[in-house]
Amino acid sequence: MNFKEVQQIIDSDLKRVSETIRSFLDSKISFIGQVASYLIESGGKRFRPTVHILSARACGYEGDRMYTIASTLEFIHTATLLHDDVVDYAELRRGQPTANVLWGNEATVLVGDFLLARSFYALVGDEDLDILRCISNATTRMAEGEILQLLQTNNPEITFEDYLEIIKCKTAVLIAAASETGAILGKKNREIRERMHNFGMNIGIAFQITDDTLDYIIEDKTLGKTRGQDFIDGKVTLPFILAYEKSDKCEREILKNLFLKDEKDQNDFEKIYSILESKNAFNLSFEYANRYVEKAKEDISFLDSHYREYLSIIADYILERKY
Repeated sequence: MNFKEVQQIIDSDLKRVSETIRSFLDSKISFIGQVASYLIESGGKRFRPTVHILSARACGYEGDRMYTIASTLEFIHTATLLHDDVVDYAELRRGQPTANVLWGNEATVLVGDFLLARSFYALVGDEDLDILRCISNATTRMAEGEILQLLQTNNPEITFEDYLEIIKCKTAVLIAAASETGAILGKKNREIRERMHNFGMNIGIAFQITDDTLDYIIEDKTLGKTRGQDFIDGKVTLPFILAYEKSDKCEREILKNLFLKDEKDQNDFEKIYSILESKNAFNLSFEYANRYVEKAKEDISFLDSHYREYLSIIADYILERKY
């Protein structure tokens, strides 16, 4: 069984999430729905809603509130994508022109703001302070993660600990909120909530490590994926960190000089790729991701329902991703 087959099992739930998303997009200003729908309906995998639904079911929840929670998670994720594309000057996402290319930076940022506001309006309506606190904390940390990454741009001496904190905040905290809120809906105790939180955190870390490693390896221009985009943008990620740690003084100087160039080109990327490959940095990075996936599966070992298998498949999917 794979990720898509697991989603087919909860297809009726995911359809309810899509219906809820459409209802939440309702606004007197039709332009808002037009921009938001463009990204939400443009090929996203509904990864966070899937994690939330499976976690809620695994924890014994059978009600309808999870559709609201799943929708807010997707809204928050979409808002961050809209903002990221503006910050990164991105032109393609999921193989289509980004919203900022089509409608401009100002409109894109404001629609992202609308999605965040709409998310918390829906959460207030859900009337569960624990869930509101969990998702609010995650959203705050996501903003902190983006700022941390900005502060570490073009810093080739960033530590693994700094990198880990960035990817926890940028990516993993929202996935952790998706799994933990499933446990909250199931009225589980603090220990189980923490284990479900850790499951989401660990698959989120693995997700971002895999994404950062694939950035050096996979190119698909139809999807807006160009090899080495993180390097060009000055983002220091795990493959570089591992190679830098394994390099001697002379090699480190070469890596630093390449990374700190004002104008990087494809030739610079090929040089840095060659060094990283010689240090086995890509395989080592995938090994790191695998460790976090295994940690995640250990986190849910207490579950005795078939949903544990489904969540484990979701965790394994992270290592099988190509984009």
